[in-house]
Amino acid sequence: MILRYPYPYRAWVSIASDPDNTLLKDWEELDRFIWKELRLPLANSLFVTSHNRNLPAQVNLKDHPWIAQQPHDTIHTWGDHMHGGSRGFDRADARSAMELLRVHGIHPTVWIDHARFTGNLFHHSTMGATPEVVDQSGHRYTVQEYTLDLIEEVGIRYVWDGTITERLGQDRRIGSYAAVRENTDATWKALVKYVLHRIRRSAPPDKGNEQYVPHRFPDGRTMYRFKRYGTWKDADIYGIQKLISPANLDRLIGLNGSMIVYTHLGKRPVEKMNEQRHIPEATRAAFKGLAERFAAKQLMVSSVSGMLDYMVIRDHITYSPSAGKVAFHADGIRYKKLHAADLAGKRFSFQRPSRSPTSVEVSVDGKAMEHHLEEETGGVFTITFPAVEG
Repeated sequence: MILRYPYPYRAWVSIASDPDNTLLKDWEELDRFIWKELRLPLANSLFVTSHNRNLPAQVNLKDHPWIAQQPHDTIHTWGDHMHGGSRGFDRADARSAMELLRVHGIHPTVWIDHARFTGNLFHHSTMGATPEVVDQSGHRYTVQEYTLDLIEEVGIRYVWDGTITERLGQDRRIGSYAAVRENTDATWKALVKYVLHRIRRSAPPDKGNEQYVPHRFPDGRTMYRFKRYGTWKDADIYGIQKLISPANLDRLIGLNGSMIVYTHLGKRPVEKMNEQRHIPEATRAAFKGLAERFAAKQLMVSSVSGMLDYMVIRDHITYSPSAGKVAFHADGIRYKKLHAADLAGKRFSFQRPSRSPTSVEVSVDGKAMEHHLEEETGGVFTITFPAVEG
């Protein structure tokens, strides 16, 4: 059996923070606390440019190039083109954004739609993924906001699906009754719904709890879409303290699941804008609790791309206990072929059944690759891949 997460971790957390409303002084406070003091291995999201007239001081790569020192794996579309007055958006803006990313050595693999941007892929608009439209008279029109080909070209392979789930713990199977009970306020109502589900043989109520799934777009391109956990009202620096509270994290560990938290770390409620410090004490305490559980190896913490890359590779492993063979296969979407750099530093753990051979033969796309085998407790072993020099 392939363990869900590297031994001994029991859960996985990442934070997908949209950069909306972030002022430079608040960005600096967040950077000092999360990345420098706590040293959490998260990556951030950025606006490449910002043309938002309502937020002229909003942090973005073009006007604040020094933010490139921080790890980034996500772009919040091609930039903030909301409330830009007469300035529209077209492919030339995407090309300019790609050049800025290249100059600063940023290689994003994650795309998150922004507000009501017309070039979105899922959230409020699908024009960014639609090459052309046809009217009722049969006339075809090129969609000027279409950039999915450029999104793929820049390296994006993971796209937010535009929704928020309040179910704690993705990447896990949920029993039919448990799934119904989670969203029903009374036990008797849950029992009725469950019985009806069994009688009707309807779709399993836990369907859709995957952390990521393949998605084929109208132009034929396929990427992975992923879920974010949280609530719309808690998506700021004050609300996140609820989402990563000690109780929530401990429950997630017990569920043996994952979550990509939806938030805006640079945003605070309007009534809190005059507070001298951006990060409230309760949020600081919650982040420290996250760091403590990571240090104790109870839950893994990583960038969004780090989590999804791991899951994609994990889900394309074949383990044959009786033969003592572990085979890694490229998935064909994120990885056309697995290279040493793709596996470097990653750990994959397995439960060895009794009476199965203790020696393990490891192959990657059918060929041998340098690796280490670590024996854990309880018949668990871990395969690790060394870092690639240079």
